[in-house]
Amino acid sequence: KRTGPQFCSTDPAVRAMATEWALAQLRRDPKLDMVSMETSDGDGHCECEACVKTGTISDRAFGLANEVARAVAAEFPGKQVGLYAYNDHSEPPSFDLEPNVYVQLTAGFTRGRYTFEELLERWPAKTRNLGFYDYYSFWLWDWDMPPGGLGGNVKSLRERIPRYAKLGATSLDAESGNNWGIHGRGYYIANRLMWNPRVD
Repeated sequence: KRTGPQFCSTDPAVRAMATEWALAQLRRDPKLDMVSMETSDGDGHCECEACVKTGTISDRAFGLANEVARAVAAEFPGKQVGLYAYNDHSEPPSFDLEPNVYVQLTAGFTRGRYTFEELLERWPAKTRNLGFYDYYSFWLWDWDMPPGGLGGNVKSLRERIPRYAKLGATSLDAESGNNWGIHGRGYYIANRLMWNPRVD
């Protein structure tokens, strides 16, 4: 029985709708490089018999992304389908991803059998299209007060960004605040490192 707010990802009508939505985005704006197939934030995934039979929530989320990615590749070669490795779909799925699926592993709010460190080992083996989503300032964690969050920790930024690059990452997003007094230096250094992870 579907009780949560998430789509039933095994429903053929939902899969057709998701595929058509992605293709419509690219038809409307051919300059787009990617369309998102990320689930809604939070829990509440469908637990109908077909979904449960499909496997883990990662298998469901990335299975839908794979199906959409095949349709995108057929009509728009070179375009990608993106989603996070996040929350209850942090773990890699049990199957290979299509070559045009792009995954961003979140550095927080991961759930499942593996720690973030273990996910860092597993995801590069699963996809060649990898990025990261980090948390430089999250208001409920640092309250915009000294000493600040990760965005103010230059030593950690200096270690993390080159590590992400070494794992093959081609993107990095970070939740950040308009709190330049605490994090401004870190934001500046993070941007320099994103352009060149070997910069001193």
